[in-house]
Formats: sequence, C-alpha cells, structure tokens
Amino acid sequence: MANFAATIGTSATVIRAKNSKRIHLWFENLSSGTVFVGDSSSVTTSNGISLAQNKVMELKHEGGHNKFFYKGDWYGIVASGTSNVQGLELEESKQLI
Repeated sequence: MANFAATIGTSATVIRAKNSKRIHLWFENLSSGTVFVGDSSSVTTSNGISLAQNKVMELKHEGGHNKFFYKGDWYGIVASGTSNVQGLELEESKQLI
C-alpha cells in the first residue's frame, strides 16, 4: 500500500505513475479548484473527468483475472493555478501459506 500526493498545474501532470501490480487506486482533490483527470498526457479541462473539491475518485480491480484494468499513468490538469491531490494505491500481493 502506498500513499501519494501531487500538485497539479495548468499542464498535464502525472498524479500516479504506472504500476503493473496496481489493483485499487483512490484520488482526492484537496483544493478549491476542479482537477480534470485522464489516462494520458493529452488530458485537458475539456476531455478529463472532473474531480471537484473534496471529492474522491476510486478505481478498482473487480476480482478475478481482469486484464482490462488500467495500470498505466494517471494525469491531472487544472484551468488555472494549482491544486493538491492525494491518494492511496493498493497492489496485488502473493500470500504464502
């Protein structure tokens, strides 16, 4: 499990880098401005998913072998100024019995 934080500006900024073991990811916008989130550096305020102040975005693996769960980079952008995003990422693990 890993906590993370990022300051998002007016150009696409990596919120969380790719992780091939990712199974669950949360983002929370701690600032008053809206953060727009996307899965590529071409995210904009027009095509990103909006994340308003104090809102949380949750992305999770639904169990089983889900080869379609996105494990790449996540980016954010704001219209003006900066916004702070924090989050938590869970990774798959192997348990030995």
